[in-house]
Amino acid sequence: MKNWEKYQSAYEQADQATKSKLHSSLIPECVDAAIVKYELDQSHKRIMVQMFANKTVGITDENSTIEAMRSAGIPAAGIVAKEIIQCIYTKTPTVPDTSLVDEQPAIPSETSKLVAINQQTQTSAATPTPQPTATADVLADELAEAEAAFHNLQPIRTMAGDMQSIRHNEPTHQATGQDALLQGRGNQEKNPDARWGAGQ
Repeated sequence: MKNWEKYQSAYEQADQATKSKLHSSLIPECVDAAIVKYELDQSHKRIMVQMFANKTVGITDENSTIEAMRSAGIPAAGIVAKEIIQCIYTKTPTVPDTSLVDEQPAIPSETSKLVAINQQTQTSAATPTPQPTATADVLADELAEAEAAFHNLQPIRTMAGDMQSIRHNEPTHQATGQDALLQGRGNQEKNPDARWGAGQ
């Protein structure tokens, strides 16, 4: 609370140029630019905006701002701080006065909730309930047709299904050469006239 009181007091004594910087989007924009350039963690943004608002209003000086940044774990604090301070003094803000920007409140008040409910009630009372159209019937017919076609598809053949359908009591077919190899008669039944290569 003491910091807020210090800030308020310093703000009251500040000149119009300083107040304009504080009301504009300048400090957040300069902090964002430094975060992107130096690849800083986005979680540092809020505390850095507060630090440079304090610096701009005159509560802290450059050295104490750099020291506060180091304490907050912000890397390259000296370089980053000097660049942000330079940006604040030289850049023109995108939004000159953010207090004039029309923002929706984060939590709507009870009055605005009641107004919204009242508007919804009036809108729903004035708007007739849509009746089913021919398009809905056409879509229903197409859906029924697609489902019927889906049920008529052949089941997909899988290896697991094939394995279950194999009957184990039927003999397995063996080729003549395989039988000869299994019985050890491969060399006995060898054809001496058989040759490999182009001379056959």
